Amino acid sequence: DNRSGMDAEAWARFQMPPMPFETQVAAAEFLELPKDAIGDKERIKAAYRKMCLKCHPDKNKGHEAQAGEAFRAVTAALHTLTTVNFDFERWSRNFTIPPMQSLEDVLMLALKGADPDQIEAMLRKRGDYRPHPEFGINLSIPWSAGGREDASWEVPDSSEFNSTRQVGHSGSGAALVRAGETAESLLGRLGQDRAAGASADRPWERVGGVGFGQGGSSGGYTPPVLRPDLDADSPEAAEEADRHNDESVSAFKDGDFRKAYDLGREAVRLSPLSAVYHANCSAAALKAGKKHDAAKLALAACDLDPKYAKGFLRAAQAHLEIGARASVKQSMAEFAKVLELDPDNKAAKRGQKDAWLTWEADFEDEGSDSD
Repeated sequence: DNRSGMDAEAWARFQMPPMPFETQVAAAEFLELPKDAIGDKERIKAAYRKMCLKCHPDKNKGHEAQAGEAFRAVTAALHTLTTVNFDFERWSRNFTIPPMQSLEDVLMLALKGADPDQIEAMLRKRGDYRPHPEFGINLSIPWSAGGREDASWEVPDSSEFNSTRQVGHSGSGAALVRAGETAESLLGRLGQDRAAGASADRPWERVGGVGFGQGGSSGGYTPPVLRPDLDADSPEAAEEADRHNDESVSAFKDGDFRKAYDLGREAVRLSPLSAVYHANCSAAALKAGKKHDAAKLALAACDLDPKYAKGFLRAAQAHLEIGARASVKQSMAEFAKVLELDPDNKAAKRGQKDAWLTWEADFEDEGSDSD
């Protein structure tokens, strides 16, 4: 996809600036910014993202080397304008050009059955991406929460599996399972908790596995006590819904977003006509990595109370976080609605700027707006 890159004629005209930039004015000129934009981080960020799309090697097939140098210059210009005492030499030694594909892009390609070699190449380009160790165990952890640590075939010395080696490794190491050893002997040597299903640290070994009711632990998370014996028509429902909402807000403030989400869902279940409960639960869902749930809850709040600014704010934040073209477009309309209802809403003003920048950088060049 070369839609946002530069053609051969543009590259022929392109001139690399002297590096490092001697002044902020020089950096601003390279990003095609006027002098009065120096100090305006929003305008700098917008110009930077536009230049990134023009110069990224992935967008300029056949001109990768020249594009790589240009991309480094674009990023250096950004830091020159936004970083106090920017150390160009140190930065230059460590800077690597990130790929255009996001982690979600790679995951979607894998789910759609893309060539495994292509997926592996993307992961290697990202730096041997490693998912978070609790991904798939703790359901609140998204796939993108991992790291990019250097690949290692060694296991800490404290592990009984420290003989693990890369395929073809010629080093010595005691075998984990000894020839002719019985299961009873193995468990006696390594510990009874190594038996399948014996340890709460390995819930996937238990009947039902991860995510099946209470059939196992979930990364150490203890679900809150809910009221499944009640429904929205129960005499105690309103009082219990209010209590669960209060506890959800408290958990949110403590940073326990999964607990806040679970409590918020219970408040919504017991009081399904409360726009406030829906909006609060939406905020917790977004923090817990449940972007689409957050959007649905917020939209329900808007339907329940069309003049509730916070409902539209939560919907806008969730749709912007989802990041698809249609959802970013929807977030722009929702941020505008918030400011119509509450003109001084600072969160909406910040979100609206982010939505504009995202649209401008990621979708503006995609042709006519037909969503």
